[in-house]
Amino acid sequence: MCVEKNALLRVCHISIARRYSYGHFEFTSPHEPRRRIIISETGYRSHFSPMFEIEEAPGLEAYAHALALGILRQKPAPAWDGEEEGEEPAQLGLF
Repeated sequence: MCVEKNALLRVCHISIARRYSYGHFEFTSPHEPRRRIIISETGYRSHFSPMFEIEEAPGLEAYAHALALGILRQKPAPAWDGEEEGEEPAQLGLF
């Protein structure tokens, strides 16, 4: 079962092996072809969340809003941020 909340958000309920229940959040650009959105360079972002977390939220929009903010907080700054032109990009955050 999927719910279209608006042109930018679609949420689907997924059960895996009848034991695990997840919500699948899809954040998409409303444009064709897709354009960059704040949480995705490609215009599409997918995320699976356990249903118990979603059910504890005041609503789907509230959960999606908190999820998007969490994604933004984890997003590293662009490699060119604060560097001089011609310099090599900074070491990736994974290293």
